Amino acid sequence: MAKKLKSIADDPSGTEEKIVKLVAAGGREKLEDAAQLLDDFSKAVGSSEAKAVSTRLLKSHNSVLGLKATLKRHGYL
Repeated sequence: MAKKLKSIADDPSGTEEKIVKLVAAGGREKLEDAAQLLDDFSKAVGSSEAKAVSTRLLKSHNSVLGLKATLKRHGYL
């Protein structure tokens, strides 16, 4: 896990891109994968940055069914 968190900390924008792609793909499983990656992102770079990512996700992907509920369940709303 430490290696994964270091990788995220070294390239937070790349990780955010992965999260966005998962959300854009839609579906319950992809949204859960995105939320799990956002949890790791939060551990690596901080919760305030992760919440900023979640806010951007909601603005740009507000039509994705289940996104808001998934982010809320993971504590980002």
